[in-house]
Amino acid sequence: MEIKTLFETYEVLIHNKIGSTEIFEKSGMVDNYKALDFGFFPLGSGILTKPKSEIKKASIEENGIMILGNDFGTVTYLETKCKNNRENNSKTINNLLRLGLNLETTFFTNFYLGLRNDQKHLGTTMTKRVVKLQQDYKDLCNNFFNIQLTMLEPKTIICLGSDVGQTLSEYSDLFKTFSTKYSTISNLYNDDNKKEYIIDIDDNSYGKRKFILIPHPSYAHINWKKNDIEEKIKKAMLN
Repeated sequence: MEIKTLFETYEVLIHNKIGSTEIFEKSGMVDNYKALDFGFFPLGSGILTKPKSEIKKASIEENGIMILGNDFGTVTYLETKCKNNRENNSKTINNLLRLGLNLETTFFTNFYLGLRNDQKHLGTTMTKRVVKLQQDYKDLCNNFFNIQLTMLEPKTIICLGSDVGQTLSEYSDLFKTFSTKYSTISNLYNDDNKKEYIIDIDDNSYGKRKFILIPHPSYAHINWKKNDIEEKIKKAMLN
């Protein structure tokens, strides 16, 4: 599928939606998208490879892997860390590449759309919100996440960190083991027999897909070494 089709859908359903600006603002977010040639969607094309750096030419194959992050970060991060139309020196991306991803078939996206408005809401950082996310904004993002699943048809979704796992668990009991109320991600990797970091789904809501919850890649140099987590992630991707 051509990524430009996904952006066209975003523009109709999100950017041009009546009242969407206010929905973003109430949650301390700004509706910024298509700012980078390649990187996490919707700020970038969802593609990381240089030959596909132009959004108009970018495309992704079905039955690949979707990387699902929480959000892109702040307005300041975009302005200071994303030079030359790309996200530079990202620990998240660099550590994800250790998993041996096929960048021709992997789509990188975020559950929460837009950017944290740290210029209007002082104190907002890459790790901290100062404005609580409102339900209408969360629902808007969840609906568009489901649209991405339908349009891209990924076979495997790799979920980055506890925030993503918690959000999914709030929308479906299928992801209850991903809830922070249930356990930490590290504990999910303790029992090799249960493998509760993997959820295989085949239903009308999410289709037939595999969701894998992993400790956030930005701290992979620390937390992927425990319990052979990195190797377990790689095996889960193959099975």
